[in-house]
Amino acid sequence: MKGKRLLYILRKAMMAILVLLLIILILLLIENPVKTLKDLLALASINPAMTVITLWLLYAFKSLTVFFPLLVLEIAAGHLFSPMMAAIVNLVGLAITLLLPYQIGKDLGEKSAKSLVSKYPKFNKIVEYQNENKFFLSFLVRIVNFLPGDLVSIYFGATGMPLFDHMVGGLLGMFPSMLLATLMGESIQDPSSPLFYVSTGLSILLAVFSSLGYYIYQRWHANGDK
Repeated sequence: MKGKRLLYILRKAMMAILVLLLIILILLLIENPVKTLKDLLALASINPAMTVITLWLLYAFKSLTVFFPLLVLEIAAGHLFSPMMAAIVNLVGLAITLLLPYQIGKDLGEKSAKSLVSKYPKFNKIVEYQNENKFFLSFLVRIVNFLPGDLVSIYFGATGMPLFDHMVGGLLGMFPSMLLATLMGESIQDPSSPLFYVSTGLSILLAVFSSLGYYIYQRWHANGDK
């Protein structure tokens, strides 16, 4: 109970800090969007190391919040850095969002973690599939993205999923959408560019086909249980 209370306080504090940072950034963008974007780009060019660390800290904050979308950070990195550098920054950021909640889940224990995720009925599907290939399960829930990723990581940590399966399967599942978001960030200042159209279109197709694939997998799994 004490661990659960500590997690609740920590999550709320991190969410408050993240919301405050976002409000400041939004106010700056509203007041002078061109100057703010130029300042961000200047910071990235003058002190790229500090920019990278700031993004990774935001990824860490995000890993303790359920509702803040990863897409914003992935696009931001794509906008601030070259595609290759942005992809590396985002990949490390995704690893952070997988590792921190996983460790929290290990510390909480299975009982507390199950109580935490009990309001999400779709977690029952994870319980059903958990005795199967754990690597594939970690990949599946990330590429389909039908559950809050941070809670999934907490649950996997609490229920003893091997770290390798959780991290590598999760990163492979998140990689396609991250790569497309990175490319979208590179072209976001010019929404009429072919790169923006292509990356946005492929992101939509990825969401459709991953959902379709999950539906087919569910049907196959249901038929196999009969």
